[in-house]
Amino acid sequence: MKSRSVQAFADCKNAAEFLSVWLNSRLLSDRSQDYVDTYYCNFRRMTSPRIRHWYNHQIADAEAIVLSQPGLRVLEIGVGSGTEFLWWAMLGADVTGIDPFKHCTDVASERLSVLEQSLSRQLRARVHMIQLIDFNDAEGFDLIWMEQAFHHLEPRAEVLKKISQLLRPGGRVVLSEANALNPLLQLQLLRARGLKMFYNVQTDQGTVIYGNERVLSRRKLAKLLKSVQIEMEDSHYYRLFPSHPFFDSLFALEQKVSSPLFAPAFSHYNFVGRKVAARHT
Repeated sequence: MKSRSVQAFADCKNAAEFLSVWLNSRLLSDRSQDYVDTYYCNFRRMTSPRIRHWYNHQIADAEAIVLSQPGLRVLEIGVGSGTEFLWWAMLGADVTGIDPFKHCTDVASERLSVLEQSLSRQLRARVHMIQLIDFNDAEGFDLIWMEQAFHHLEPRAEVLKKISQLLRPGGRVVLSEANALNPLLQLQLLRARGLKMFYNVQTDQGTVIYGNERVLSRRKLAKLLKSVQIEMEDSHYYRLFPSHPFFDSLFALEQKVSSPLFAPAFSHYNFVGRKVAARHT
């Protein structure tokens, strides 16, 4: 199994192929494997070209930054099960992943151990079970990555200050977010959560204030980050349809529609920001 997984990881040309190895091989303990399979249940084991494309597209902005400079210091906020964290570590980045939930950090840590054993080398990667507000790092980071995480982080004003504090001058933050301009998405969220925008979650680290799918528009996100000296460098909308197999037949159409004029039709957007030096008066 080890020799097969080593070759499988070595042959990966992109993150979708890397994730496919984990979803189609039982490399983890039953508990962790079940969690990863459930976490990515909508990805259908990465057999759909459409799902593979949009997954690679989602992380492309951050990945381009990772590949631009060997040994880049990367922080993933909300590491989840750890896929991008592990992929970028395998590509040579110096990666830290944080999450307040023990089940997430346990799975990410186990996957890191399995990957290092498979590759027979130690990666520059570490996982911490900690809330963002309590996390500190004296060196700072060149890149901060968040995938569908920012809308859960509270209190928002403190979160913004912490992100700016952890980001080196000239460093980038890349966020993949659900598009709050999409009326169908907002209706779905309203039916699921009602008007309750926050709730408390007990973790091993204490109580976490959790944003209840508190999604925001690209413009609002840009305004919030600008308030902490992070200027928008790039952004783009993508994806029109859910992950259901029915929409695979509309993949060609989905790829062609990219104009921001259709902003309310898109389900996702990416935001790339760069931290500038504080302005002195």
